[in-house]
Amino acid sequence: MEQRIKKLFHEAMKLVGVKDDGLRVVLYPMKCKIASISFKTKTIKLNRNIIQKLDNEALKYILIHELIHYKIKSIQHDTRFWEELEKLYSRDEVLEMESKIINSIYTEFEHPL
Repeated sequence: MEQRIKKLFHEAMKLVGVKDDGLRVVLYPMKCKIASISFKTKTIKLNRNIIQKLDNEALKYILIHELIHYKIKSIQHDTRFWEELEKLYSRDEVLEMESKIINSIYTEFEHPL
């Protein structure tokens, strides 16, 4: 795994309060997602085609997002998820970060119209 991702993954784990119990990150080609998590395999998949377009701050946010799902053992964006995320980011910071990520991904594509 790329050193940058490994470093950010460990920083994100500390911030979220998740212990290293075999959880891992892999780069994986994905058609529609930026990232996903499997509770069964304890694996966070990052879209290998997208992550090189993201800066460290955005990549750490994505890792934190997935680690929160792992921590609460749910893929839902429910109250528990938001309570955990808001310990680290305000709602405005979340909107700003997600907008930054989307803009980073779509800047290279031309609008079809």
